[in-house]
Amino acid sequence: MSTDDLKRQAAARAVEQVREGMKLGLGTGSTAKHFVELLGERVKAGLTVVGVPTSEATRADAEQGRLKVDVAARAIAAMGLGTSVRTLTSTLFDPAVVRELASCDVLFGCMDTVDGRHLLNKLAAFYLIPYFDLGVKIEADGMGGVNQVCGSVHYLQPGGSSLLSRHVYSLEQVRAAGMMRTDPQQYQRLLDEGYLRGVQEDRPAVVQLNTLIASLAVNELLARLQRLLDARVLTRFGPMVQIERMGGAFVLAALAAPEARYDEVTALVNALPQVAHNYRRESERNSEFNMWFVLAAESEAGIDAAIGQIQQSSGLQVFSFPKLQEYFVEMKLPVRP
Repeated sequence: MSTDDLKRQAAARAVEQVREGMKLGLGTGSTAKHFVELLGERVKAGLTVVGVPTSEATRADAEQGRLKVDVAARAIAAMGLGTSVRTLTSTLFDPAVVRELASCDVLFGCMDTVDGRHLLNKLAAFYLIPYFDLGVKIEADGMGGVNQVCGSVHYLQPGGSSLLSRHVYSLEQVRAAGMMRTDPQQYQRLLDEGYLRGVQEDRPAVVQLNTLIASLAVNELLARLQRLLDARVLTRFGPMVQIERMGGAFVLAALAAPEARYDEVTALVNALPQVAHNYRRESERNSEFNMWFVLAAESEAGIDAAIGQIQQSSGLQVFSFPKLQEYFVEMKLPVRP
């Protein structure tokens, strides 16, 4: 019997508990989908209930069959920060997905299966990627109550310990999960004969708990980054944001500073809060400009005011170079053992 068959059985048992006139909260997920289908059959037969979806978006997602990654991408896009999201509509066991993840700087994982969790840990170790593993556990008492709710965040750094060495799971559990995924019939046979310990299934996904644990993982990343910033191992860490979408403005600017006054002009330019960074650059093509800096402000008027202030204080003309077209230049450096 496959995992999907077991979920449909669980949904069928739940539908048996529904009575006339009940108000039902309808979530999302594969088990909930089976529940709604089976409930629909009873409604056609004359049962009257009130179904309340968790949100209009949830109802639309269930009706249209959207994937979770697409829902997440849509929510991020709705924030309007210009964040670019690439969705992969396959599993971690797809080689194409592995190749994509191998190029990441940091990995976060909250896996449904032990074998997937193990593979992501191995991938992070092989490609020397920092990995934050999230785990959530809910223990029911079998009588409709909950004994305990807990979660964990494991930070795994290249060359350090693993989830296996920390005894988060065993190789026997990895083997069982892998067999259930690749050969459900063999898995069930060995399970019935006592040669295999079963995989824990149908653990509920509670969005409030998952969100809490996810926030702890993000805070863990920020805390570790801050320590590197304080030690000057990193000079900067932050997102690349399209400031125009946030209502701001920025421009690349340059001027020709006399060599004798270079330090003086540098101090004048850097004194303005609108200056994001300032650097010296000389080339044959732009030999007249030796000081380049980026100006960022809330509006174009703020940019013009900053340029005017620099020109007035230095007595030098500032040339601005507004962005005409944006390009994404990606650089990857291979790591060799």
